Amino acid sequence: MRFAQIIEFKTSRIDDFNSNLDAWISSTEGSRVPHRAVLRRDRAADDLYLLMVEFSSYDQGLENSNRPATAEFAAFLAGKLDHLKGKNVVLVLAGGNIDLTILGRVLEVGLVADGRLTRFTASISDRPGGLARLAEVIASTGASINEIMHDRAFGGPDLSAVRVVCVVETTGHDHVLQLHRALAEAHVRIVTSA
Repeated sequence: MRFAQIIEFKTSRIDDFNSNLDAWISSTEGSRVPHRAVLRRDRAADDLYLLMVEFSSYDQGLENSNRPATAEFAAFLAGKLDHLKGKNVVLVLAGGNIDLTILGRVLEVGLVADGRLTRFTASISDRPGGLARLAEVIASTGASINEIMHDRAFGGPDLSAVRVVCVVETTGHDHVLQLHRALAEAHVRIVTSA
């Protein structure tokens, strides 16, 4: 079973972080054990990052944390991440084997709870350009469409309208309210909202 390590950190010097990460990758070439790593910046905070590292097993994750190159990288983090200056830094591998499907669900539920992921069903015109206008209104608020489903079969008796289920990334609860206001101002009827 795969093992995942998640590191959340703040820095205003991401270029330094990336340079040192590249150096770590070079120094562990051929002996590196992570299966995959993904670095993402938080949409709501320019200095907040999440590094997700996946290993084939817990043992490989533990082996990685015991490598000298990993210790050097941790030392770099102690000096370069603004909120860690003057503190001891340890890369912790914990939690046993984490099922990545469950981890994904936990992260998504957290995003929904924080208002960073929202879902709604809207009724729009089933004429050419109706879906494009909806996407335009969503984009005008700075929200990002994560998933969209165009539902003609269950749209109701009005054959000139169609229901569209949208999952949208936002920056928080206030942004969700801003999105709903913009949709109302554009005369987009929200049928359901979650």
